[in-house]
Amino acid sequence: MTDIIETKLNPPYIRQKRMNRGGITKRVAHEADSMHIVSVVAPAGSGKSTLLVELHERYRLEGFACSWLNLESSDDDPARFALYIASVLRTIDKPFAERSLAFVKSNASADLKPFFDSIIQYIAATELRFALFVDDFHVLKHPDILHFWAQFIAYAPASLRTVIASRAKLPLDLSRLRIAGGIFEVAQSDLNLSVQETMQFMKEQHNVELSMHAVQLLHERTEGWMVGLQLAGMTISRSDRNKEEIIRGFSARDRNLQEYLFEAVYGLQDAATQHFLLRTAPLNRFSAELCNVVTGGHDGHGRLAQLEADNLFIIPLDREGRWYRYHHLFSEYLLSQLIKIDPAQKQEICEYAADWCISEGLVLEAIQYCLDAAYFEKATDLIAEHAKRIAIGEGNHSIIFEWMQKLPKEYQYRRPEILLHHAWSRAFTRDGVGIAVAICAEFEALLADSAASSWALSAEEVLSLVHLSNVIRCISLACLEDFEACNAASIALLKALPRDEHMLVASASVATAFCHYLQQNLSLALSAAGDAYVYGRKGESAYAAVWGDFVACMSNIELGRIQLAQASAHRAEQTVGEVLGGGQVAALAALARAEVDCQRCDFDHLERELIDSRVITTISNSPEPLLIARRSEARYRLWIGEYAAAWHVLQQGQDLALTLDIPRLYFAFIAEEIELQLHCGDVSAARDTARRTDILNRDNALIDRRHESAIVECIDLTAVRLSLAEQRSEEALKLINVLLRRAQREGRLTLAQQLRAMKSLALWQLAKEAEAIRELDHAVSAAMAEMHIYPLYRVGARLLPILGRLGSTRDGELNTKAQFVSQLTSMLGGTAQCGVDSSPSPELVEPLTDRQLEILRLIGTGLGNKALAEELHISLSTAKWHVHNIFDKLGVKNRTAAVAYARNNNLI
Repeated sequence: MTDIIETKLNPPYIRQKRMNRGGITKRVAHEADSMHIVSVVAPAGSGKSTLLVELHERYRLEGFACSWLNLESSDDDPARFALYIASVLRTIDKPFAERSLAFVKSNASADLKPFFDSIIQYIAATELRFALFVDDFHVLKHPDILHFWAQFIAYAPASLRTVIASRAKLPLDLSRLRIAGGIFEVAQSDLNLSVQETMQFMKEQHNVELSMHAVQLLHERTEGWMVGLQLAGMTISRSDRNKEEIIRGFSARDRNLQEYLFEAVYGLQDAATQHFLLRTAPLNRFSAELCNVVTGGHDGHGRLAQLEADNLFIIPLDREGRWYRYHHLFSEYLLSQLIKIDPAQKQEICEYAADWCISEGLVLEAIQYCLDAAYFEKATDLIAEHAKRIAIGEGNHSIIFEWMQKLPKEYQYRRPEILLHHAWSRAFTRDGVGIAVAICAEFEALLADSAASSWALSAEEVLSLVHLSNVIRCISLACLEDFEACNAASIALLKALPRDEHMLVASASVATAFCHYLQQNLSLALSAAGDAYVYGRKGESAYAAVWGDFVACMSNIELGRIQLAQASAHRAEQTVGEVLGGGQVAALAALARAEVDCQRCDFDHLERELIDSRVITTISNSPEPLLIARRSEARYRLWIGEYAAAWHVLQQGQDLALTLDIPRLYFAFIAEEIELQLHCGDVSAARDTARRTDILNRDNALIDRRHESAIVECIDLTAVRLSLAEQRSEEALKLINVLLRRAQREGRLTLAQQLRAMKSLALWQLAKEAEAIRELDHAVSAAMAEMHIYPLYRVGARLLPILGRLGSTRDGELNTKAQFVSQLTSMLGGTAQCGVDSSPSPELVEPLTDRQLEILRLIGTGLGNKALAEELHISLSTAKWHVHNIFDKLGVKNRTAAVAYARNNNLI
């Protein structure tokens, strides 16, 4: 007991590469300037010790005398603890610490309260800038030691910083300190990595490049938990298998993860807690009442409170503290342990949970537990009753598929509603259209043979089900983009459907609107989209209503009506919010808003829609949403200077289009790739892409009849871009005039504005400056009323000389036009640098401050002004002020150029 283990008095040496968590470290250090204590409370493997090490380094560099104490269970003894608390004081007063140590060693069995009081008195009187770091505080339970800490914190001087890390809630009364603003608390949610940080972690720690889709999958599996990411990264980096397949399969079955969870979490619990954890493992979420039902106990409230205090990977789902769930990986681990012990227990627990959920009216959970418990009769009745709302009303196809995987075939055929709603959801999957049509054919055959089906249906029920089958066939044709067949079927359907079949009318209208939109019959698309919204809301089908607004938004963008497009996107978001929708319905609403943000070059908001709303991972099989989602992500990546990532997204899009056999999508992604390369000034790469893909060949074997018009348009626009880049201006101008006449005839103002800007550039190259200025002036005048920047922005930095010559002929228009031109000029100011120019830049006249470098690094990770403000805990106006100053010092006009400059010059 008299021996001191010196390594416990030093910060741990983290051997592996450490991810820079500068954002949270600086945030904690900044907030702690006015606070006495920082608490970091989170489960094992969350990165607590790593954060403490970074804070230790930061405080040491700021001139604090720093002490460290790693605690272990044997330190929960007053005499042994006294040795260590005396030892940590050697950093600030070695003689005092040695006298204190000598006292403890010679009085090990004495009452140590006077000794602890003397330590507190000494600390309270010190004026030295002192930081004390205490790791694994959760091992301390002795009342004398906890009393010491309560006094220590209460009397700490302003010069002291105490940073405590614990796996469990601190057993101290901190309420007064919390109310007074004297404590900064870091929880598990603060330590979990975000989606962006997950991408950064995999790249820096494991040299693994992941697509946004794969990163989001990984983030969902691990929930940003550091150890989970570390183990997943090890598995991915050591395997030659497809990365996304590995991520989908990563679970608590991983041997390393199992060993970690046993040694660091489960194996440390007493038998009663282990029993409670195992009996509640099969539950998707749980309350105290449900826990009592499945465990046979009466202490559910107390158990849950203790699990939450101990941070045993339990996550509250509401502010009232009624519902909880386990971390996904921990839940999988517990369930695997339960099945090892007694496989029959899982079914028994699910039976109890199913009965309880039925009694409480929790239908979806009741169905899930009925299926898990093999209550197939009850599950069949519940699914037949509620599948319409889930599939058609909410578009929650994944739940339908889960039910069908668990419900035996013979039960699926007992109720025709189950068959058809399964077909409905299949129609919206990438490979399920054929299955959907086959199920409809099977339903119709069984309907004709009453002996084979044993369905007791009234004539009214039969007619309603036949209408549903016909609507599914119509939707399948829309998903296949068979325009003529879909339009013919939908016209016949809408005549036959009773107007009170709101959901079916709305769904048929969606199919009609979508086909008209893809055929560029935009007025007809808007009319049908309006019907889809109206009948969708009448029939409580958020899915159809949002689809209607999605098509309306895209159609209005084609027509250059950005304000109307924004209104449709906003209404779609409201619909989702009203019904608490998720999955595809939320993805569509987010995607509509993302496209509006892109057209206005509002890339800060675009980031939120693409990442926070997780558009890419939840979108349907329809080619158009897939195109918009991936194209938007590529444009955002280019904007923040991630040229390679943008190119990778478009390459993935091309591969996906070939896999799905959708030539229209394939050509659109190629055209976008070439545009991206030209936007960054890489003409050689653009020409290589054109040769590799043979995109300029109008006789390309991949061009199909149905999509010929859209594909040829991609080819022509690509030809124009390449001709302008290679100074073949006459050739470009001839094709532009043909395309412009067609766009104007069809009322496609967005395309017309882009073509006018291209025409202006061609005329400028031909030294027809007055005509070029006049042409661009027309485009700007048309665009500025809607703040429709992207059609002009995408033409690139070669517009800058012409923009510089633009003026206004009407005083009333002067300010608006000047503002629009200024914004466009600013955005185009540095795009030529992105990704291709590695030549050294001149030394900065005024170097960046540490704060500005920090902000520049955050900009490099993709944070917009709002996210910067939240990350740094500053106001939005302050964040904008910092960004403006950085741009001034670097001599750039936008984020793309700032990030490119910083990377080229090793600033970030």
